[in-house]
Amino acid sequence: MCNFNFKMKFTASSYLITTTANQAILVVSCCILLIIACKKTTPLITPPTYYNYQRNDVGYIATYAVDSTVYDDFTKTTIKYRYYIKLYNQSTYTTVDTFAITQQLVYKSNYANDSFMFISVRGSQYRNNKTIELNNNVKRILLNYPLIKNKVWNINAENNLVLKNVTVTAIDNSYTYNNTSYADVREITYENDSNLITKNVELYQYAPSVGLVHRQVTHLQSQTIKPNISISLRATSGYSVSYNLLNHN
Repeated sequence: MCNFNFKMKFTASSYLITTTANQAILVVSCCILLIIACKKTTPLITPPTYYNYQRNDVGYIATYAVDSTVYDDFTKTTIKYRYYIKLYNQSTYTTVDTFAITQQLVYKSNYANDSFMFISVRGSQYRNNKTIELNNNVKRILLNYPLIKNKVWNINAENNLVLKNVTVTAIDNSYTYNNTSYADVREITYENDSNLITKNVELYQYAPSVGLVHRQVTHLQSQTIKPNISISLRATSGYSVSYNLLNHN
């Protein structure tokens, strides 16, 4: 009788231990499967949101108002131009490096309500935490992530041109144009060499999930020194070009 009770108890205990172990294994397995199912895989060719300061998605369209001023020392005149540039991401393709390249069509119009004319094509690629522009068979590293303040890189690292370092000069700017504001703007300075008689500035401003919102290129020369008067008012030669984002989809 004792042996029978002992066997019964032992069998019941074994059953409980086995059942509990199986349940534990089942719970752990379910947790592992849940973690795997919820894990998000991001392809290397698709930048995460934090890195998305350049739109490479097909169908994206951006239109810029361009203001240009030319100072002519020979004729002693200042000529101002206004025209419009439209960028259209038409399609993607890949090369031997297997990273997608977005084909961008560039259009120009002399008037806001006039039709745009095709003028050129270029490419844009996100590769190895960099946004690379392909224009006239020349590659330039426009953005090098993460875009932290004072970060420096050689924009010509992937071509045969001379070294040209660019710098992230601001990371928390805001930018407003045509009653539209953008926050968390990154400013990339290509050149900033100015004194009392010259002004050489080239900078780009990018907004997250939008791309380029403003570009300013200024190369001016003056023959007079008047610190209290802006060089743009006393320039004798050179030019200034400003791109401002009008709209995008």
